[in-house]
Amino acid sequence: MELIFSIVILGISAGITLKYIFDIYEQYHISKEIQDLESQIDLTLLQITNRLSNRIKDSVIAYDRDSLNYIYAENSDENYEVLEWVGYDYEGNIGEWNSKINMNIGWSGFIDLNSSDTVKPQIKTPDSNLTAVHEIISSLSNGNCNLTNSCVALMFNNKDSDFNVSKFGWHNSDNKYMKIVNCKDKLNDCKNKDYIDILEFDKPDDINEIYEQYTLSWSAYAIDLNQSTLNLYYNFRPWNNMTYEDGNISILDEQISVFRFRQIGSIIRIKLCKFKEYKDKNITTCKERAIY
Repeated sequence: MELIFSIVILGISAGITLKYIFDIYEQYHISKEIQDLESQIDLTLLQITNRLSNRIKDSVIAYDRDSLNYIYAENSDENYEVLEWVGYDYEGNIGEWNSKINMNIGWSGFIDLNSSDTVKPQIKTPDSNLTAVHEIISSLSNGNCNLTNSCVALMFNNKDSDFNVSKFGWHNSDNKYMKIVNCKDKLNDCKNKDYIDILEFDKPDDINEIYEQYTLSWSAYAIDLNQSTLNLYYNFRPWNNMTYEDGNISILDEQISVFRFRQIGSIIRIKLCKFKEYKDKNITTCKERAIY
């Protein structure tokens, strides 16, 4: 009798132990799945951060696909699903290596207002290598944009007293801020050394005043969550009456359940939630990041 009782007790103990071991094993795998999701979200947030870090900060809008309305991102709410911004030409700004002066030269961001070459329709931007800028933009845009085909735009670094984000040309609104430019030597692919630092305005009559500092852009960007796929749109230009749907598309991540953004001042907060089916469970993890 005592032997039977002992066997029963041992059986119960073994069952409890096995269940305990199974639960630990299951929790380990769930924790590992969560860690994998977090790593994937971190990578996606890093890609978004890298893009948004090179934004023109006043250009950021939120767009509502249903109403076709957009608003300055700082004033948006959760009804606006698409985040859009104009990026400045970071790679062209860095330029290429110049062995004579041991530094990289691209576009400098400065205009010599006192130069005899700075007179409409052109400006002189000293310490620039527009040949390099032309080639860099052409390469990055798959040949769609360069400094000879009226798609690169210049924005003066002064803010209007009547600033309105619509003046970037978003969704076919009237473009006031982005001034289309080409290199002066556009018929020779910007290779004439005498004009390597001279830009020409495509529509000089639209230029009321020339300022000392500028930013160069060749693309706007957009992020949109379509069902559970997070997409990045690029290589489109609002100042040429293009919307994000006219641009190229790249998948940032999949199995995304939440994409939220909020702008506070010049800081943008991004929230992502990613899910995965694991056996009969739906595992979800979320992360946020502030982008300055």
